[in-house]
Amino acid sequence: MKRLRSIDLIRGWAILVMLFANLAPTFFNFSKYSYIRLLFSTAAPIFIFLTGHVTEMKLSENKSMKNKIFFRIIQVLFLGVLIDVFIWKIVPFVTFDVLYLISFAQFLILILSFNKSMTLKWIVFFCIIIISLVLQKTYNYRIELPELGLGIFFNEFNLIIESLPIKRAFFDGWFPIFPWIAFSLIGAISYHYQKYLNRIYYILIFLGIFLLFVVVKSNQFNVNFVRNGYLELWYPPFGFMILIPISMVSLTLACIAKFNQFSNSFFSTILMNLGRNSLFIYLFQSLLNSICSSNIHIVHNSQKLNILIYFSIIIFIIIIANLIEKIKKHEWWEKFPFIIKFFLGY
Repeated sequence: MKRLRSIDLIRGWAILVMLFANLAPTFFNFSKYSYIRLLFSTAAPIFIFLTGHVTEMKLSENKSMKNKIFFRIIQVLFLGVLIDVFIWKIVPFVTFDVLYLISFAQFLILILSFNKSMTLKWIVFFCIIIISLVLQKTYNYRIELPELGLGIFFNEFNLIIESLPIKRAFFDGWFPIFPWIAFSLIGAISYHYQKYLNRIYYILIFLGIFLLFVVVKSNQFNVNFVRNGYLELWYPPFGFMILIPISMVSLTLACIAKFNQFSNSFFSTILMNLGRNSLFIYLFQSLLNSICSSNIHIVHNSQKLNILIYFSIIIFIIIIANLIEKIKKHEWWEKFPFIIKFFLGY
């Protein structure tokens, strides 16, 4: 199946913003800079939406993709666990970072693909919305998200039980199933309406910008609350803050068709290479971020040193992504061991 350059471009942009967002708390205090935090808050919703859109596209255009999608689900989930255990050294399946959500979303879309009914997809989508609203009214959202060290697993397992990981998975983890899986599902649904959505390009652009304007003017926008150091504004994803991912859905849908018309440039090539290697980039940035955060006494010595390290890491990751893409174009890429390709997200 031919890759859509627009998808790679948009995903690459989301990954680039994610790099800036995920590394920033280690080096800077941006808690009072609401517009920077708004920018950082756009990356994950785009990526989650595209997960659904691309998964549905693959399943619809190639019926033999089901096995490959299932392998991808296992790969993403495995790498999510690996990041928790070996990079952050915390108990897996407790806080539920974005890779867990992506694997759950892909699994849901794969299951729904066995029934071609669009009605079923819409029913599931609205059920997710209703359940999300019920959970918000019924349960308290736990703002604090303690990350339990691996030692607890062996010595104080009761603390894991007491943390209610099921509630984290469904409601108040980093990326709980409700409501976030709805954005992947609407991505899958939108694939089947792409021709119609292309005709309302300007309406989608206006809607996305208008929703962001509403967020900026809301009384929640200038709140300096930061959840465990992470700067995204949609913790919790309630009230006006849920408009941020909704606006990203609208703007992403508008851009999918139009970005295919852009000519190649140096910047677009960089973004596409980031997008094509997004899974490995997420793994790699987690490793580098862990190293930096564990040496926080070093990186906080000087603001100039912080800026230098911050941008050096991002540039280094971009270079690695482009090198990997060049390697993939060589014949001997096929001879690479499976395990290397696996960790490179191939």
